Amino acid sequence: LALLAFSPACGPGRTTLDDEGQAGESDAVGGSEESTAGDSDSGETAAPACVDADVFEDNDLPELAAEVPWFDASVDICRVEIEGHLCGDDVDWYRVGLGTPEFTDIYLLDLDVIIEGNEWCGATESDPPGCGPWLPEQPEHTVRVRVYEAATMTLLLESESTYGRIKMKATDDAYAGELLLAVDGPAVVDYDYHLYLWLKGTDGEDECEC
Repeated sequence: LALLAFSPACGPGRTTLDDEGQAGESDAVGGSEESTAGDSDSGETAAPACVDADVFEDNDLPELAAEVPWFDASVDICRVEIEGHLCGDDVDWYRVGLGTPEFTDIYLLDLDVIIEGNEWCGATESDPPGCGPWLPEQPEHTVRVRVYEAATMTLLLESESTYGRIKMKATDDAYAGELLLAVDGPAVVDYDYHLYLWLKGTDGEDECEC
């Protein structure tokens, strides 16, 4: 992923995990407590024992959403990059678009998510055959992302992947305002993930003063 030229109009650098820890298909349609192991005789996969594993906790509710500043920009694009950790029944909430002005044109939203152990290679027909690896479709590789208009909590986008890669794209003037992002999965998940969000002008003329 080529980084865009930095503009001082956008916020400080990206926020990363305390410890070290692009586009796949998905089925797009538009708090965290410590988990306990299940009954070993039930035949069900036990939920992992979760701890606060990234710098954004505690962001398990919309009103506790972590505020993420714009990371990078050029004349017509702003970008957010998040490195988070998802575990058990956790839901990670993020607020983006802080300080975004009312744009004069319709803006395009691109949002990609990939979990640890997966790769983007092979996600498109132009990629060489046999590249990867792709994670198999399993509950522990499942990730879901929802995008809401922050002011009204209107659901704008939702996508879920059972193999740990999501790519969403949509055009709407609602994306020019503040957004709430929710990342979650089934109770068996325990992985690091990367989330990339781009806000682009459709005419390429206006400056993104994030």
